[in-house]
Amino acid sequence: MQILSTSTVPGDDVVHHRMASGGRSLRGRLSAWLERAKDADAVVLSGSVSIGTRYDQLIAARTFASRYPDRPVVLADCTWEPGSRAFDRLLRAERPVAVDRPARHLRRTTKLAIGRLRAPNIHCCVLSSEEGRAFPGFWGIDPANVHVTPYWASNLGALQAARDALPAAGAGAGEGTDALVFAGGDSLRDYRPLLEAAEAVRGTVRIATRLPVPDRLPANVIAGPVSGEEFLRLAVSTAVAVVPLVPDALRSGGQKTYLGAMGLGQTVVVPEAPGVLDHVRPDVTGLVPPADDPAALADAINAAVSDADLRARLGEAAQADVAERFSPQAYGERLYGIARKLVQGA
Repeated sequence: MQILSTSTVPGDDVVHHRMASGGRSLRGRLSAWLERAKDADAVVLSGSVSIGTRYDQLIAARTFASRYPDRPVVLADCTWEPGSRAFDRLLRAERPVAVDRPARHLRRTTKLAIGRLRAPNIHCCVLSSEEGRAFPGFWGIDPANVHVTPYWASNLGALQAARDALPAAGAGAGEGTDALVFAGGDSLRDYRPLLEAAEAVRGTVRIATRLPVPDRLPANVIAGPVSGEEFLRLAVSTAVAVVPLVPDALRSGGQKTYLGAMGLGQTVVVPEAPGVLDHVRPDVTGLVPPADDPAALADAINAAVSDADLRARLGEAAQADVAERFSPQAYGERLYGIARKLVQGA
């Protein structure tokens, strides 16, 4: 058996072959990949692609599936939503204050394009239980072809490097009741409950985002865009990481941020939203207050800020959980297990 994968998937029968990019044309990239894939019993491709790569891996998936209808195609990280955020940015679509809403343009076009991926041998991997239930009906994919594969701490290496680069004096950030509370990111974020909760929070709340923020902020809140280097510095200097997400989103988000914080041993506060309970164990590896409840969010943040023992207990458990369940090895094994099972059952 041979499985061809464009990402790192463990297994003695896996061949890793990244789709070429750069100067080669889209047609050239696809031709080279398909030539390599002709002997594979199954392929693993990324479903999370962008207009920058001209959706080459989705095109490769559909072409391979048509050419070899008896061979499985596994699409990892199918974080799809209708519309085009890139097109919204191009047209300078207005962004609401403090919340990231779905794209407004090309929603129908997106659904039609995704419809081309309906094939008996194309299998889609989503990142949460909620998506596992909603994804088939929304996109018209056979439920038997949808698999839940929780995500991994994909930016932990960058965070560890940034933490190691901190001056020794910064390593103890977060001690006491004035601990910095950090929230950052743009995708699927909803900062409105955090802004409402902030006046009751004991300590400084730092929000790093390119989303529009209100003109008037609570006295203990600093919000706005920062450089990538400053973002990492803030992220690793905090004791309490808050990841406020859109609670009714079609897909999950924020895993990269809160799993990275958990991998550092930080305390995460993540209000309920799609995917959160697949990755955070409430009161064991993090705090999960109800969605759209500023009072409960403030209580959770204050509990973490004021209780060093709580932070230590949650952080230690979170770090161990990330190492066991959310490492790149663990994520790759999930994908490999699906591909191998499909080949053996074919």
